[in-house]
Amino acid sequence: MDKKCKNCGTIFNVMNKALIKTKVFCSLPCSQNWWKIKRNKTGIFIGESKKFGILSRSTLHLNSNQKQLLIGSLLGDGHVRERIGKTKSSYCYSEGHSEKQSDYLRHKMEMLKGFIAQKTLTPIKPNGFSPIPKVSMTSIVHNDFKKIFNLFYQKINDKNIKTIKIQTLELLRPLGLLYWYLDDGYISKKNTIEIATYSFTKEEHVTLKEWLENKFDIQAIITFNKSKNMFLLRFNVENSKKFLSLILPYRNIIPPTIQYKLPILRSRK
Repeated sequence: MDKKCKNCGTIFNVMNKALIKTKVFCSLPCSQNWWKIKRNKTGIFIGESKKFGILSRSTLHLNSNQKQLLIGSLLGDGHVRERIGKTKSSYCYSEGHSEKQSDYLRHKMEMLKGFIAQKTLTPIKPNGFSPIPKVSMTSIVHNDFKKIFNLFYQKINDKNIKTIKIQTLELLRPLGLLYWYLDDGYISKKNTIEIATYSFTKEEHVTLKEWLENKFDIQAIITFNKSKNMFLLRFNVENSKKFLSLILPYRNIIPPTIQYKLPILRSRK
């Protein structure tokens, strides 16, 4: 079937029937040249579209609320991935949750609008790492994620390991605390809050504890979970109330399905 090249206008023949609808360029150079012109005129990059609300990466930057979401989430379930290329590395943000928390992850997608190209969450079937079905999201590649990456990650034995630094904690505000808590926090049977900070070392827990006390006058208890062989943070009733009082003003922005983590604590008699 004969077709007209979208770039140069040359008439060319498409022999493969499967490519009749999708092949619009007569050659690879024509394809590359067309996308180059398109990108220069519109500021939209290859593989991205206006329907996703994605602008030119040179003008798109994280706002203060988005930065708080990312910093809080990186203390929790979020990750910044480094993709090492031949000349330089690129960075993107990713996060996954159980299917039950799909609304919460969609909320984060909406908060990061402009940086998320996917329209729906990506399903992850149960596997050797997790016996329950999950969903995930991944951002576009952007240099702002490199700055977030540098706040959290250290190269240890050729692996990027998430770490806690006091300089990073100093950037955290109550909105960031909200996302940290919603990721890993929960209400215990004693009606107090606990945060499952399992991925961090004992020294990093000490840093967290001291920072919370100095910054917000909140005293945390570092506890060792024998069954998991890891540490976590616990708070008594008084300090649970202090912690929740910082994040409750943001309660209305999060989905109803995750608000069970934000009850109004009452004093025990």
